[in-house]
Amino acid sequence: LKPDRSVFRGKRYLPIGLVEAGRGCHLKCEFCAVQTVFDSTQTRRPVDDIIAELRQLKDTKKLFFFVDDNITSNLAQAKEFFRALIPLKVRWVSQSSINAAHDEEFLDLLARSGCQGVLIGFESLNPANLKAMNKSFNTMRGGFEQALNNLRRHRIRVYGTFIFGYDGDTPGSFDPTIDFAQEHSLYIAAFNHLT
Repeated sequence: LKPDRSVFRGKRYLPIGLVEAGRGCHLKCEFCAVQTVFDSTQTRRPVDDIIAELRQLKDTKKLFFFVDDNITSNLAQAKEFFRALIPLKVRWVSQSSINAAHDEEFLDLLARSGCQGVLIGFESLNPANLKAMNKSFNTMRGGFEQALNNLRRHRIRVYGTFIFGYDGDTPGSFDPTIDFAQEHSLYIAAFNHLT
């Protein structure tokens, strides 16, 4: 079932193509509604269907945003998809979990497939908060520093998101988090409050 994009006609939206390759995420991040709604699973569209949709749109869109909750939830499927994207020569952005930034083959495919940037939820610099979030995997294999170095080496911009309001946070949590975002030259940073 193809989305009906006729509602966009005649309107002055940015020339960004919104395409969904997959829905859901296998991770169990405590604060995230996605893991609750989809029971920590991901369903992906067949690669050929996504490529056909992109071919129809690529002459009218300068950039694609894959609106997936986590395009890297299944790395093997993500790699297959990125290989299929390479010949299209499109530019795209999406949302990713940080663990993918430690896989060299993945990083190479990310860059070669036209990825311009990824949104990554860093969430907190406090390991106790990350544990409470079920996001201790954020600190694996050298943690944030190594992941950011890997992404920079492949010229992938990072939109970093952070959450304030977990039990380990204090008024002293704000400045170091902002300093971290500036020190690492995040392309965009968002600071959210826990609700």
